[in-house]
Amino acid sequence: GLIEEVASNVPRLDYSDGTCPSFLLEPSATNILTYSEGFLTDWNNTNITVNQNSTISPDGALNGTKFIPTITSGGHYLDRNGVTVNSNASASIFAKKGEYKRLAIRSYVTGAYAIFDVNLGTIIAEVNVTAKIEQLQNGWYKCSLNETLNASYGYSVFVLEDASTNPLDTYVGNGADGMYFYGAQLETNSYATSYIKTVATTQTRVADTASKTSVTNLIGQSEGVLFVDFIPKDTATQIIHQVRTSGATNVGQIDIRLTGGTINTLGNDGGSAQFDITGTSFNLGQRYKCAIRYKENDVAFYINGVLIGTDVVASFNSSSKDQVSFGDNITSLVARAGIKDARVYTTALSDAELTSLTTI
Repeated sequence: GLIEEVASNVPRLDYSDGTCPSFLLEPSATNILTYSEGFLTDWNNTNITVNQNSTISPDGALNGTKFIPTITSGGHYLDRNGVTVNSNASASIFAKKGEYKRLAIRSYVTGAYAIFDVNLGTIIAEVNVTAKIEQLQNGWYKCSLNETLNASYGYSVFVLEDASTNPLDTYVGNGADGMYFYGAQLETNSYATSYIKTVATTQTRVADTASKTSVTNLIGQSEGVLFVDFIPKDTATQIIHQVRTSGATNVGQIDIRLTGGTINTLGNDGGSAQFDITGTSFNLGQRYKCAIRYKENDVAFYINGVLIGTDVVASFNSSSKDQVSFGDNITSLVARAGIKDARVYTTALSDAELTSLTTI
């Protein structure tokens, strides 16, 4: 429930669902908002008093900022204009109720917006955006939205009256009451990824990749099971879990992937396709347990305890598999998901075992 800074080449663990952590894999992202904390330098102020270091932020330091609407009649907000995104704009900020409990994130370019209630942890309105609210500890929430556009972007954060359903509502503050904010981010992605702190310049996090090579003896060559328990974060085509011949294209390969809105599985051997089974559709943020059994003339694909499909003419005797990765050959079609559990079995499991293994 707190933000932790993680060094390069250290696995990032996500505890946001309140249970066992997930291994977090995200695409590359750049926070194009400079001075993402503090909200004074580079930010434009309209009828807001900005009190820095007013509360403990999600990173555990005394660096949360209070936005206090002034006694001026009008809208009360801070904004950043003229920042540029390409196609998908995802904006996010951490917020905590004070005397006020509602906020809006709004685009000046299109007028699209979302309104959030950080007392109830709910989304009040979504206008031409897809919004999300995530609970952290100590009253903090991460509020985010995604909008598709290709232009300069005006990013505005409004403090709203407690019953407001319109970011442009006019009211008079009392100069003392307000609410708390931390960690603003704007990125070119289809969803808001984890927070990237900036000061005077934009900052980039490279894409997460994870793999293990030279593990031939840990992978069943002619038979086995690939299992993954995961939470999808993005609808892009991606390989969630894979064993394969490293460095070679479609020589020996077994994988579980997301393609075209469904969970699928694919197998190649000796450069030839052995099976390709289309599974069920998936929802972002929902948990799935998937397993594929591969064995000569005996392939079975299970999702959440249900047999999805089989193949009875496959063979896996021609190619040596020596690599495990979350993505295709490490660097392409990289998984964008929370991986709760991933396993490779060197022998084929029974139908009963696969049903039990994949039941949520």
